Amino acid sequence: MSIALRKGSVAAYDQIDALLKQLYLCTEKQQIDSLFSESKISDYKDRILLLYKCMGVEEVCSTPEKISDKDEYEFECAVFVEGTWRLLNERTVSPTS
Repeated sequence: MSIALRKGSVAAYDQIDALLKQLYLCTEKQQIDSLFSESKISDYKDRILLLYKCMGVEEVCSTPEKISDKDEYEFECAVFVEGTWRLLNERTVSPTS
């Protein structure tokens, strides 16, 4: 995924947009893992960035202790599946007139 972003092509952005739309529909960790595997995204940092983008995360405060990328990914998946971010995003979207 990082390589596609560095290229900056329209096709790469379209591919990421399509992936985010599919990710938004995931409600279980197994679905998230399968989507990333099918999309050949194995790097945990890339997976985390996509989860953040889908959840509308703008800023992340680090923990005082260092955790592995895998542990961070597991945590972010749990946050994603829990779903409160969906409600928060609905409140920030302004209604169209």
